[in-house]
Amino acid sequence: MRLLFLLLSITFITGSGSAQTYRQLRDSAAHARDRKAYDSAFVLLSRGVSIARQPYHDDLYAAAALAVLSHQPFDTAAAYLRRLIREGEWAMITGDASADQDLAPMRNSPIWGELTEEAMKANVVNDLAVRNAIFHTIRFQDSLLALGYPDTTAADLYQALRHYNRFPALSPGAMLPFAVSVNDSVQGYFSVLLPPAYDPVRPTPVVVVLHGAVFDNLGLPAPLDLQQHAADDTAGFNRFITRLGSAAGAIMVFPHANYAFNWMYPESGFGMIPRIVSLLKRLCNVDDNRVYLYGHSNGATGVISYLLKAPSPYAGFCGFNSNPRVATGGTFILNALDRSYYNVSTDKDYYFPLPGHDTLSRITRSLGIDWQNHVYPGFPHWFPDFDESAPAFAAMFADISHRTRDPFHPSLYWECDDVTHGRCDWLRIDRLDTLTAAAAWQRRINFTAAHWLQHPDSAAPAFKFPRLSGAVRARYASNRFSLETSRVGRITLFISPSMVDLSRPVVITVNGREVFRKFVGYDRGVMIHEFGTTFDRTAVWVNAVAIDL
Repeated sequence: MRLLFLLLSITFITGSGSAQTYRQLRDSAAHARDRKAYDSAFVLLSRGVSIARQPYHDDLYAAAALAVLSHQPFDTAAAYLRRLIREGEWAMITGDASADQDLAPMRNSPIWGELTEEAMKANVVNDLAVRNAIFHTIRFQDSLLALGYPDTTAADLYQALRHYNRFPALSPGAMLPFAVSVNDSVQGYFSVLLPPAYDPVRPTPVVVVLHGAVFDNLGLPAPLDLQQHAADDTAGFNRFITRLGSAAGAIMVFPHANYAFNWMYPESGFGMIPRIVSLLKRLCNVDDNRVYLYGHSNGATGVISYLLKAPSPYAGFCGFNSNPRVATGGTFILNALDRSYYNVSTDKDYYFPLPGHDTLSRITRSLGIDWQNHVYPGFPHWFPDFDESAPAFAAMFADISHRTRDPFHPSLYWECDDVTHGRCDWLRIDRLDTLTAAAAWQRRINFTAAHWLQHPDSAAPAFKFPRLSGAVRARYASNRFSLETSRVGRITLFISPSMVDLSRPVVITVNGREVFRKFVGYDRGVMIHEFGTTFDRTAVWVNAVAIDL
């Protein structure tokens, strides 16, 4: 009777309570809890949890606490806590709940001992299951990765690599976990959703989805987590990009990052995505020229970082609610000349001011960069969580999905302040010489970002440049490469038969001076090293020419 009275009371207070969304109900519950109206808060939050597709675990925990605070039977609170155990949050019972004063009355009851025992057992069972899943995932993956190079001439090896087509038969529509080495001591795992009509004989486009809130994650998921919560990757913020990608026949890839290893800051996790793409190309028949990067929030900033630091494997870059900068070094916007970026911004976003996006879009267009900014007014930072974002996703996907990569683009601009990221397609900066003066054409492009949503009176440079950089402008035609360099001490040019006629000499001119004129043939060592690093069947580099300046 008490609960029925509360439900009737809340319905009377809120009007048509059933019309409220999960978000509205949890916000109303939070306000009621702040007023210590625990009865009302419990009814509101429990209703919100009941209608949510996947309620936040913090809300399940809060519902348990409110059940105790509003003097509901302990069985009511226990039901929420048991759901947390079932969904892998046993540590919330053995850790947080064990010292929570809101739950103190419950800890003197027999039901608390039962909950604690269930949580500890679940922990042990899960630990064994995780170890088993890790073992089987890596063993399964290793069984798919067997690769040998044919003992042929270098010219024949080139053809064999370009036409490699021995891929394992994976189940169409399957969601699979795979392992990636983040560094020498850390192993990460990512999810791959194959399209319903996946065929290992046909090259397939790929969409890599970079999530946001990287600094909120303390650990990296294991394969069992990915298997148990596979829907988390494809639902919520990712539901529209997943539907569009799968419907277009693309392989959807969901990497996972945390505060220490991610695509923004620090540098330690940046290599994870290139390694995932390379690994995927050994596991699946990937269309090398149709690999796309998408992200939201921190993920979108990560997409821009790959665009400006390591774009070689990708055909298109796009993101929602980005802060368009490179966090670990200089934001060299001209590096985007040979690619494109599709930006979606909202006017209620705290992450980067809308006038800043408008300014950046004007600057990039004036430089000849394909950088689009599409504004959706009235929405906050979490725009992808709204159903109204569906048309924005459709427009974005329609744009990027028709873009293809050209790894043999006849002209390149590349700038870096760290030679770890000195490579774009066929050009690599191996050594900087920042003690020399910069060439007049090497410009530092920046602007002031003002009108931040949370600090409207503040203004700051949009980009930071902590180190001096070097740059190269390069072009080729008719077996002749012409380069201009600024603050660069050594470069390497990678050669493909798609770029030059190997039966004729290759001529390289740097800053108006001829530095190389020789025949360049097939080098088996270069081919195996480059292919083994990227598994790129389109951009097969047959030789490399290093030039000291």
